[in-house]
Amino acid sequence: MEEKHKKALNRNRVEIIADVDAKYLLPQLQQDGILTPEMAANILAGNTPNERTRRLLDVLPTRGSRAFNSFVKALETLYSWLKPKLDDELCASGSSPAKNLATPIKCTDKKSNNGGATSNPDVKDITSGFDQLRINPQNDNRITEKELMKVAKKMGKGWEEVGIELGLKDTDIYRCKEDNSTTDMKIFAMLSKWRTNRGLEATASKLRTELKEAGVDCDVYTLI
Repeated sequence: MEEKHKKALNRNRVEIIADVDAKYLLPQLQQDGILTPEMAANILAGNTPNERTRRLLDVLPTRGSRAFNSFVKALETLYSWLKPKLDDELCASGSSPAKNLATPIKCTDKKSNNGGATSNPDVKDITSGFDQLRINPQNDNRITEKELMKVAKKMGKGWEEVGIELGLKDTDIYRCKEDNSTTDMKIFAMLSKWRTNRGLEATASKLRTELKEAGVDCDVYTLI
């Protein structure tokens, strides 16, 4: 894997680990010949989604020049909001965005070669940008970690029952408790798991609705 691709993954590592369960990416990576069955088995041996994704990100840079684009392709089905973040890192370094099945928004220079005047964007580039927005209409509205933390700090007691109402399993609640020391961080982990499960539907309005239906006080869900 090229150094620019390693940097893009490292700079987005925290968010990738928080949002992604690597087990859903393995079929694509194995199909592309990036991971061996033994590597996939080792990743799946992780006890939590976070651990499985950490293992994948640790091995991925060692898997050759095609590994990054294969990873991005695997992300697009369930975790497509992460690709623009990786593209931004590549654009910032002067590189082309990651290749995928859709037409990426191209990195364009703000200055032309004729005296430094601002260049006009190509019509095709603008069109491809709108195409991406149509594919991901909720991309900009996905709830942020900052908003989740606001809710976590306000929720307090009874969060385990709320987590079950939000669709988490008993094992998910157990991991949130075991992996975190403070109540705020336990609740934040629970809400982060909800966000991962909901994917593109994990908007602030979606969480407000589900918290209200779960019987949470209005002074909690009106924070977002």
